[in-house]
Amino acid sequence: MLFSSAVFLVALTTSVRALAFSDAPTVAVAQINLKGVIGYVRFETLNETATKINTNFTGVPQNGSMGVNWHVHRFPVDLTINPDYRCLNDYVGGHYDPLMVGSSFNPNYTIDCSSDNPTACEIGDLTGKFERLKNGMFQYIDNTGLLQLGGLRGIVGRTIVVHNVGGANFVCGTICSTIENQEGTKVVTLSATFISPVAGVVYLRQAGQEHAVMFGKMFWVNGTDTTEYHNWHIHQYSPSTDYRIGNCTVVGPHFDPFAQGPTNDPMYYCSPKPSNITNCEVGDLTGKHDTIDVAANPLPFQVEAFFYTDIFLNLTGVNAVAGRSIAIHAPNRGSPIIACAPLVITESRVVATNFAAEYFRAEQASPYEETTISTSVTFPSRNINILTEVLSTYRLCPVRPPYDPLGQSDTNMPSTPDTFPIGSIYQKYSAELQLSTFTVTELPLFGINIVTSRTLQAVGTNRRACSGILPPINTTTLVAVASFNEGVEGNVLFIQDKLSDGTLGQTNVIVDLHYINSDESPTSGHNWHIHTEPPVPNQPCEENIGPHFNPFNVSLDSENQISNYSEDCSPYSKLRCESGDLSGKHGQLSIDPPGDDMATFSYLDPNLHLYGPDAHIIIGRSVGIHQNIPLRYCSKVQRAYLNKANVTISEPDNFNRVDFVNEIYERTSVSAQSILVTQIDVGATSVDETVCVNIELEVIGFTDTESIRNAEVVQSDLCNNYRNDRCMTSRDDYRALCAGSINTVSILLFVILMSVVFITISV
Repeated sequence: MLFSSAVFLVALTTSVRALAFSDAPTVAVAQINLKGVIGYVRFETLNETATKINTNFTGVPQNGSMGVNWHVHRFPVDLTINPDYRCLNDYVGGHYDPLMVGSSFNPNYTIDCSSDNPTACEIGDLTGKFERLKNGMFQYIDNTGLLQLGGLRGIVGRTIVVHNVGGANFVCGTICSTIENQEGTKVVTLSATFISPVAGVVYLRQAGQEHAVMFGKMFWVNGTDTTEYHNWHIHQYSPSTDYRIGNCTVVGPHFDPFAQGPTNDPMYYCSPKPSNITNCEVGDLTGKHDTIDVAANPLPFQVEAFFYTDIFLNLTGVNAVAGRSIAIHAPNRGSPIIACAPLVITESRVVATNFAAEYFRAEQASPYEETTISTSVTFPSRNINILTEVLSTYRLCPVRPPYDPLGQSDTNMPSTPDTFPIGSIYQKYSAELQLSTFTVTELPLFGINIVTSRTLQAVGTNRRACSGILPPINTTTLVAVASFNEGVEGNVLFIQDKLSDGTLGQTNVIVDLHYINSDESPTSGHNWHIHTEPPVPNQPCEENIGPHFNPFNVSLDSENQISNYSEDCSPYSKLRCESGDLSGKHGQLSIDPPGDDMATFSYLDPNLHLYGPDAHIIIGRSVGIHQNIPLRYCSKVQRAYLNKANVTISEPDNFNRVDFVNEIYERTSVSAQSILVTQIDVGATSVDETVCVNIELEVIGFTDTESIRNAEVVQSDLCNNYRNDRCMTSRDDYRALCAGSINTVSILLFVILMSVVFITISV
């Protein structure tokens, strides 16, 4: 795992009343495999005052024989950030200097800090205490007693940054406790996502029996300037669904399972000092750590961000904080609660697909975690790529370039995973693909460059296959669709899951739109939004669909100009955007005519809801798409139900999915926008060498009954008009395929998009 928790190594002289401490980490490692630099920094606790550091690197930029600077920085590495920027101080913070002895506080710092006087150095200044980092294997001993793996000033969970010759941050890796690699260790991540009037995410994480760490950043969404000294606590209960607009009336008292607080102790006093931290309520985050500040702007992350270790929190199990809430009080240690959020087990992002009997599955627990891949794909001489296309490919799985949103195809850098396109699975991980399970750093399921809903392609010596990479479906998934058929046609799909504890997952947004007229030129720069009202038939969009959907009262303007909405709202700070501002959160759309290069898009949205109070959900509202400035296209967002239809035909001479769907529309009463090609399986060969194609569809209905009826109509038409008995080994087998394959249980989801293509190439 990339990220691990930290613990206290503070020697406590007072008795522990009801609270218990967990084990401290003794070994931690920061792995780096970035920009051609490969290696690690390993820390090992020898005793209360001594820590051993081993380094082993290749590819570190060298300044002759001098090496480069290296430091511990404040925050973990966010793997969703472009590798060119993720190691900058804006994201990982500055040097770790909790004792405030660095150059900002001491003008003679560079003179005072040295290997002969290491106690004058920042805790994180490894260059100052030892020497510059070089390639090869080296060992150092820190005898100051200040460089601790855990505890109040622990470094586990923070980041090692290696600089380049010019001094700029170059590469980095999170410092991880090695307990995470031990079989049976359970790692739990909780998150509290604040929406309004304060927004941001607090992450809590615990590995095994080690102590929890928490970090995050809060910012205003209503144009308020930065405010300071906010008390914050874990409260007994989860808030109501109105917490998104600051209603925190039901969160109850501070979480205090051991009756430590002022209700039972009139002399209650809590601080991080070893002499009285054991007197603290479990939920008293202010007392155990400090107050927090709320920033005016979401970026840069390091401004007003925080990171603490907590020796008493259990995230799950006995006296767990999961299922409770975090509340933030008014500034300057004021009493009123101004914002709150439920503490929930973080929704791991999972995507999966199948190639016949083979599978590919990826899971990422948070933006700060590596992605775990499990696969059984065993194509000989295989080349596995993730393609840009969302839904199915336009034709029958052509060999296409990999997904490359960062423009890495032309890089001349050394071959670490970040130097290849995100979609180049085989190039980046050819050795790991021999294993059934492995972890990687450059396959994001969070952030702006997600691979969710794109297409996985595997090419072998005499076989190629394509399949949609989709999250698994469950019974609590909701689907909504906005279908377009005037000027542009296609769908915008919205998919949201309700988690087992009742909280809501993020919403997948999938855009598959194209011009109806094939003579249209491609266009770009289309702003798009959720608007408050549904369209009125035969009326211009701009006259009747209302303003942008903004249920959480996000401010667009600031009287004091402290915040600028057009700058603050971005794909890197989606919680600062109006809920309905899809352009701000995800970027503008491109629309193409139907064809091989038809643009499709996949996004992940943290504050767009299908579940919840009517005032907070998008169902019944509209999607509006601009062309230049005017609103040009709009469609109502409706709840969707889906069912399958299935048929086998002989291989067409010139198949494309748009023409195929339109042909079905011409033969049936089912609209083209209600038919999604979800699986194309090419290569089953009959006894007379006919190459056969199995086509699976998802058919949309706006009630469950309508979906089943539409699927039956489509399947009946396909079987009557397209069947080719030579594609089956016997007529009975074919009849079994055409009949009885309607899925009469409405499914709410991701199967919508499943696109699997198998092609056998005759040699």
